[in-house]
Amino acid sequence: MEHRLYKQVKAHITRDWVDTGEGNEPRRLPGERELRDTYGVSRQTIRKALAELAAEGRLLRTPGSSSLVLPNHRGGVSTRTGDFGRLLGYVAPIPAHPVTQRTLRGVEAAAGGRGYRVLFATAGATVAEEGRAVRDSIQVGAVGVIVSPICRRTEDLEADYLTALDLGAPAVLVDTALPEHPHPKVQFDNYRASRDLVSELHRRGHHCIACCTYSERYRHPALAERVRGYEVAVRTLELAAHPNLIHRFEPPIEAQELDHAVRTWGKLPCRPTAVLAAEDLTAIALIEAFERAGLRAPEDVTVVGWDNLDGAAHFRPRFPTTNPDFERLGEIACEHLLARLEGKTNFPGLYQLAVELCLDTHDRARERAKDRMAQGQWLASS
Repeated sequence: MEHRLYKQVKAHITRDWVDTGEGNEPRRLPGERELRDTYGVSRQTIRKALAELAAEGRLLRTPGSSSLVLPNHRGGVSTRTGDFGRLLGYVAPIPAHPVTQRTLRGVEAAAGGRGYRVLFATAGATVAEEGRAVRDSIQVGAVGVIVSPICRRTEDLEADYLTALDLGAPAVLVDTALPEHPHPKVQFDNYRASRDLVSELHRRGHHCIACCTYSERYRHPALAERVRGYEVAVRTLELAAHPNLIHRFEPPIEAQELDHAVRTWGKLPCRPTAVLAAEDLTAIALIEAFERAGLRAPEDVTVVGWDNLDGAAHFRPRFPTTNPDFERLGEIACEHLLARLEGKTNFPGLYQLAVELCLDTHDRARERAKDRMAQGQWLASS
């Protein structure tokens, strides 16, 4: 019943909005709520109908606003005829995520300055969906694409479309691209940032530092480089080392998983006074896990996040983090792509940006570390 309903709604939207109007400019559809009220169906049904039209290349789903009707689509999907004029594609997961939005702003700024428009497509949750989004972007007129790849699992690599040299148009990959992807990349220097972060924590009095990251089953190059920087700094500075100081988890992280990590760390000969989290949301979850164990941040343990996400700034207690400039990442990726389209080769195959450390939050954990270790009070219940 639901299958037939969304197909009917799709046909009505096509008749009422997609196959109407003339000209080469895109047109806005009403928002999802207005379409829901117009056709008397659920918002989920509207979304399924719009998603199928977008997959056919007849609509462009844009984050934070209503969909665009792509021009000249009567009778089927457009080919690369330049309906938008000079058009670039940007494919990324989670449209509303701050990292996606910051990167998109940078891409749009660089593209707009050169007379290009940007078509955004959601990567979805699988490598296959991401590949379709890239192909659809090229099919509706994008002359080049910027891709922020979703996190791959080891088993995804065999059928990973990004391992092909020819995607149908020039491509530049940002942030989470793998070494196996033979395309130009713009990424952050996560190795150096993590190494410097551990060094700074050591300078502030921390001698046992833990790390929380993804399972090795997940190929996340940014996290892998952070772990590498952490390990090198621990060896170089001769800090406390133990295999269990690195806790690996499979996303999405669960509260019980972090409770287990806190208990494990509490039983180690050297109990950590600082922990590097995979990113800000994991840092928040870790702080809550420590609180459930009777420990406070930053008084008892310093938890460090990553990415300086907007929502994390409102969390209390505040915690240290990093501030990768994703807007600049998008700008450089777009500049690199335009250089490729113009036949220039003045960009390297890998461009790395430095990462700013934001450690101005007062760090009280180090002040109590010596007494806490002597009294065995790092963990309330081990």
